[in-house]
Amino acid sequence: MADLVRTTLGLTAQTAVTVQELACAEPGCAPIETKIAVLDEAPRRWTLHAPVSEVDDEVVRKILTTRPEGENEPR
Repeated sequence: MADLVRTTLGLTAQTAVTVQELACAEPGCAPIETKIAVLDEAPRRWTLHAPVSEVDDEVVRKILTTRPEGENEPR
């Protein structure tokens, strides 16, 4: 998925991209979330309310192209 993020956002191979699957215990939060982060001069992050195994390439492309600046607050 990190390569998909780099390609979609036009990042170099040296740009750090992380993809993590995390449990969420907060009320109203999905039990498992996928967090994507781009760690460059202006770090950005996105949250998908599903485990990595349920996130397809089209969903990732859509969130990255809709909000290339990232999310200010996790959803």
